[in-house]
Amino acid sequence: MTGIKTMARKMDSRDVRDRNIALVLEQLVDGESHSRTYLSNVTGLTPATLTSLIRDLAEAGIIEQVGASQSGVEGPRRKAMFALGNHSFPVVVLELRKSEVKLVCQTLRGCTVLDETYQADFRGKNIGDFARFVALRICALLDVLAQQGIDSLPLVGISIPAPVYADLRTIPAAIDFGWDHADVVALIEEQLPQAWYEHVRSRKADAQGCDVAAGLAILRDLKIVLVNDGSAGLWAERHYLQRSNGGISPEDSLNLLYFKTDLGVGGGVVLNNELYCGSKGMAGGLGHMPVANSGRHCLCGRTGCLATVAAPEVMIDDGGLREFASEHGDVAALKELRRLAKLNIEPARSTYDRARDGVKQVLAGAIALLVPDWVIFGGYVIHMMDELFSEHDLATMKVSGVRGMLAGHYRDDAAMPGALLMMRQNLLSNAGRLMHGENLVLRVGSAV
Repeated sequence: MTGIKTMARKMDSRDVRDRNIALVLEQLVDGESHSRTYLSNVTGLTPATLTSLIRDLAEAGIIEQVGASQSGVEGPRRKAMFALGNHSFPVVVLELRKSEVKLVCQTLRGCTVLDETYQADFRGKNIGDFARFVALRICALLDVLAQQGIDSLPLVGISIPAPVYADLRTIPAAIDFGWDHADVVALIEEQLPQAWYEHVRSRKADAQGCDVAAGLAILRDLKIVLVNDGSAGLWAERHYLQRSNGGISPEDSLNLLYFKTDLGVGGGVVLNNELYCGSKGMAGGLGHMPVANSGRHCLCGRTGCLATVAAPEVMIDDGGLREFASEHGDVAALKELRRLAKLNIEPARSTYDRARDGVKQVLAGAIALLVPDWVIFGGYVIHMMDELFSEHDLATMKVSGVRGMLAGHYRDDAAMPGALLMMRQNLLSNAGRLMHGENLVLRVGSAV
């Protein structure tokens, strides 16, 4: 009985310490620096407790001293200032886009280590090709990190335009790429050892990089997380909304509906400040809500989905602007479609009307069901906002409590900052485990 009580006491002590660590790191998550005095006042932790936590976090490289405050700011004496570290536990995301893959690596503090875009179109190709590509990019990144004096890589996020199951590894399908059900993370993990050996052999003789054995050890322990690009985009917009001067405190309980149209049609839902993904991890897939009883067959298996009338590729094809898009790009083609529609030129007019009416129908239902504080738009649909609710505005729908509609701050590029934020928050929420060399407990859509 004594042994059981002792174990419970130790677990409680560890849980409390990890929670205290989270309280401290939450104040530093946006790259800010603060003194012990400030952190003690904000978190309510005693100076002695805070000093102990800062010592352990600094030894692990999670935070660093970054100078001292000016005298008079927090009293007559200058105080040591602390911020998230720049030399350990990098934040890494690869984002799969229409015809390219973007890789961004930042320090915990948010300084950019690597920001590259690779021209690589995986539509219609085997998903194994994508897995091999990602594995090779991760291996090359180890050398970049080694040159920066960073010898760890505990976590990599993959933002993908497809629904993601709750295991954060598996997709039911990636319709825009022609991929069926797959454990994407397993495919990447299988490629990593061979990709590392190939990368090492391809190095120039005088190139500096990660030690071969050390690289294998890092890759063996690496955790890879798959996130839906719509969920990541919503998380970025939520964070911006709370951190900007919009009269919304980070402590406010927010309910958000996000609707985006770039590669396909998607979105997400935040309920009480948490990303709501449903029991299977796939809630918020607005593109596959039906808008027509007898419509086109969708690759998801249904007919009449919103994506069959409002996806960018569909609108460009139906509007007769495929050749225009090939020459000027999809964004320019969608703007041209809208211009022609306003001039009542067919088939642009009917194509635009079908898409607009479908979006209206889906959003009206989602708003009435969820009653979000805000509806946030991303992608080309931002340019349709004035028309979307000219008839079905909030008053007409008799929905009280909805504050209004917002064009997303990140416009078409919300997925990357949102996924980076998710990975950073995962690292910080696992700070205690990182300090003890333990396995990470991973979540997406939850603050530190």
